Amino acid sequence: MQFSLVCLTADTEIPEHVASRNISVTVIEGRGVLTLEGREITLQPGVFVYIPASIPHALRALENLAFLHT
Repeated sequence: MQFSLVCLTADTEIPEHVASRNISVTVIEGRGVLTLEGREITLQPGVFVYIPASIPHALRALENLAFLHT
């Protein structure tokens, strides 16, 4: 398993993409919006999101955002 700490500045966007493996996001700090299959999920500290492989998703940081990506 691979773990990455991802930090994004406010107003940063990661365009829609897919991953070849299952991933998860655990928010540590800040706020953002994850779009998963067209549905918006509010990101804030403590939120955990599981994303199955090959599912389109995008992310927008509303504030400086830090999350653990596995």
